[in-house]
Amino acid sequence: MKKIIFMPFINDDNGTKWRAALENNFIRGEGSALTSEINDIRKNKGAYPNEQAYYDALHEKKLKRQQMWISRLIVETANVFDDYLKQLSGDDLDCDKTTIVCALPEFYWCDINDNNKHPEIKYYHKPLYLDTARDLLTEYNVLESFPQNALMWLTQNYKNLIIFAGTAMWKQINRDNHKDEEIFNSLIVYADGEYKESITKHNVSGIDGFYTKGADGKYHLAKGKIGKSTFNAAPITEFNGMKFTYDICLDFNCGNVGGKKVPLSTELCGNETVDVNVLIAAGMPAEDNYVNEMKSKLLLRCDGLHPDFGEIVKRDASLVTNLIEVKK
Repeated sequence: MKKIIFMPFINDDNGTKWRAALENNFIRGEGSALTSEINDIRKNKGAYPNEQAYYDALHEKKLKRQQMWISRLIVETANVFDDYLKQLSGDDLDCDKTTIVCALPEFYWCDINDNNKHPEIKYYHKPLYLDTARDLLTEYNVLESFPQNALMWLTQNYKNLIIFAGTAMWKQINRDNHKDEEIFNSLIVYADGEYKESITKHNVSGIDGFYTKGADGKYHLAKGKIGKSTFNAAPITEFNGMKFTYDICLDFNCGNVGGKKVPLSTELCGNETVDVNVLIAAGMPAEDNYVNEMKSKLLLRCDGLHPDFGEIVKRDASLVTNLIEVKK
């Protein structure tokens, strides 16, 4: 197997502060005008003829701001990875010798919670609208007002690069009733200069943005809008002569084969052979009993909450790998 260079984004204190600074600068800068308009609509809710008219006006402005924010975040994130990729040379950029895997953690793509919505929820991730997630994260330059997705461009410029671009929290809204919505958590994959794949998380935990933590120390459902994943195909992406499979956080512990707990990817892949497992998470350690049930002998883990934030787990010492932690 080719050498693997794994470049996970390290979401430690510096990483979270970098993200928070980006959000604050955006709200005070290019997003300030739209934020003022959004707040004016919220303050004057009673001026609208009905609740539907209010939500239509609010969502129109929020959609525009989301698109501006996500476009900015894509560019800034791509710049961080590019600073590290530019340091590579020789065999590390040779498709026949090396595959580069960049990764972002779970919940990376979400809206800015500027109005402190749902403070009762311990880990709240304000979801994007479906239009934002689709047009900016999965389509290729679909909106003329925004630049080409810079993460896709990286995989075009670096031919041996695949990016597991973290997950997006997004919601599908019933246009006839804006309070009727389902929220999903989906992983996005880029390679060969394009969007390759997305899968939606099956199993929801206390950190997915739907639960409040009670005095009893247990999580209790506070926002009953959990979307159900219908993705049951084998989660496999073929790239540079290798097969990758992947799990999103809790899914790594929730598959079942013959009554035995295994990664969901193991269950869904069936008899497929796989070269590399990828785990995109926020608080999911790679426990031996599940690692031993993977389809491959190599796990690349990027975690937004649980140290180590990025790691390589090998069940075969002969595999040639290199871990480069992408830090801010």
